[in-house]
Amino acid sequence: MTIDASTESNWDMDAGEMVVIDGTSAGNVSAFVIQAAGVEVYGFHISNMQGNNGSTGAGFYIAGEAYDDFVIGGPDRGNVIGGGRFGIIITDADAGVIQSNRIGTTMDGTTADGND
Repeated sequence: MTIDASTESNWDMDAGEMVVIDGTSAGNVSAFVIQAAGVEVYGFHISNMQGNNGSTGAGFYIAGEAYDDFVIGGPDRGNVIGGGRFGIIITDADAGVIQSNRIGTTMDGTTADGND
C-alpha cells in the first residue's frame, strides 16, 4: 500500500505546501500506525501528536515482525514530523527505509520543532 500526499497539486515541501495531519485535538494517537508489510508513506506534515505510552504520540508507529519492508519518505517526497511526543517508533520490524524526512523541525528543515 502506498499513501503519497506529494501527488497533491501544488505540493511543495520547501514552500510548506503539504497535506497536514495536526494532532492538537486528537488525544492519545499516532498519525500512522503501520500494521502491514510493504507500506510506503510520502509527503505529509505531521505535527503535535500527543500520547501517554510507547505506542501513541508518534508520527509513525510500526511494531511487529510481520510489518517489514516499510518506506517512510523518499527523495523529493519526504515527510515533516515535529512538535509531538515521538517522531518514529519502530519495534521488531526489519528492512525498512527512512529517508528524506525532516524530523524534529518545522517545514523549513532548520527551525527546531522537537519531539519530546
